Amino acid sequence: MQAFWDANLPVESNMRLHELCTVLNSKVEAVTPYYIQITDSQNQLVALVYAQVLRILPKFININALNSSLMWLTKTLLACKKVQLLVIGHLFRHDAPYMHFADTVSLAQQAEIVQEVVSTLEKKFCTTAVFLKDLPAHIAEQFAEQPNYNRFANDVGMELEIPKNWLTFTDYEQALKHKYVQRLRKTQKAFAGVSIKELTAEDIELHKQDIYNLYLQVCKNQNITLGLLNADYFVAFKKSMQENLIVHGFYIDNKLIAFSTAILKNTILDLNYIGFDYALNSKLQLYFNMLFFFVQQAIERQCTHLFLGRTALEAKAILGCTPVKLFGYYKINNGFLSRTTNWFTTKESTEQGELWQSRHPFKSEFYAQENI
Repeated sequence: MQAFWDANLPVESNMRLHELCTVLNSKVEAVTPYYIQITDSQNQLVALVYAQVLRILPKFININALNSSLMWLTKTLLACKKVQLLVIGHLFRHDAPYMHFADTVSLAQQAEIVQEVVSTLEKKFCTTAVFLKDLPAHIAEQFAEQPNYNRFANDVGMELEIPKNWLTFTDYEQALKHKYVQRLRKTQKAFAGVSIKELTAEDIELHKQDIYNLYLQVCKNQNITLGLLNADYFVAFKKSMQENLIVHGFYIDNKLIAFSTAILKNTILDLNYIGFDYALNSKLQLYFNMLFFFVQQAIERQCTHLFLGRTALEAKAILGCTPVKLFGYYKINNGFLSRTTNWFTTKESTEQGELWQSRHPFKSEFYAQENI
């Protein structure tokens, strides 16, 4: 299958099998990947779609955060019923839509193909819910019109555009307003004893359990985790992406206290995963210092954009990021699960708030240049 699949994709596609098979090769629990090939009546290939089916396990949900009635309902549902989520896209990456269409396929036909794929796979796997992840805007429009689909609140990714005249981190610092410069320096002062190393595949293999434990600390602070990676995933991920995946370890006295992974492609640095020791986060300002480190990396690697994902919107707005609209839609066919999901999405939206939208850390001349 690999020769046929890859032959129909651009060389730089994120859907080439050596990348997609990371999930399969590392045996990620409860996730089954599917590689969908769609042909027309003349048996000509019109589309390739990557999908995953996730079995929802109790450990993926912070059940204790629910109110008492929803806690009981959720525990009962997961104990008595096989709850499966159909994902069109990739649960563990967000760098592009995971679908490719032949040049002969119109935009309207693309949306129809995706709808047909969803309908076919729902029936085939008897899934309880559907998650359409990171859709192209023109396909998202079709699902927005369907009353049984919901779009996630605040579905944005945070992105920092790197001006051409930023050659060093000092250039970034000089673009900040005074109070944000003061915040930056205070934050970095707490980080003085931390050393940083770019990790090879051999380093990741050596430290994979420590990396995984740090990853789990972040996951345990989330309300819902759609699938959990394992220690082997990060090793396989580096081996498949090679120089396109940049992994850093953060150390104190030779002890790993944090890590990060980021994909570098076409002058875009895209942060995937971080993990850190929550017991040290406040003292060392780990999270904010890691964000500043990513800015430095993007500048030094002459990137045009730094993409930091969907979470912690205010922290990333303080950094200088602006929102990029993303398109994720979900449909739930079980009333109990729908109540649980709606409760969590409302809680998350409330926790995020709207303060992040008022953060403008750069001097006025920076924003003036941005609009030229």
